[in-house]
Amino acid sequence: SPLLDGHFDPSGERLAVTDVEGKLNLVVTSDATRQMQAAPAEQFFAADYSPLVRDSHFNVLDAQSHLPPHLMPPGLLVDASGRPHPEAQQPRAPDGLFVDAARTAESEAA
Repeated sequence: SPLLDGHFDPSGERLAVTDVEGKLNLVVTSDATRQMQAAPAEQFFAADYSPLVRDSHFNVLDAQSHLPPHLMPPGLLVDASGRPHPEAQQPRAPDGLFVDAARTAESEAA
């Protein structure tokens, strides 16, 4: 597939490239290969396939929360069947909390 975009990480050890089919390809040095082997093959956010509805202005909203999809917290990383990945493979915010928990705390504080 034709490539659309690519970027090196700041260390220059990894290259991420996306293609027109939406696939993300990662190219890493031998040192980073060990870290990449631990990553799950399927990675989706729990909210990626939530049902959507349209409001009276034809905006797309999450059917349950009534938020636009881009404003929804991503939830946990899951596989294609919706089963959460182990805690060690879940994204974390800089304070060490799971990303989902950190966003929930931010929205409650607002």
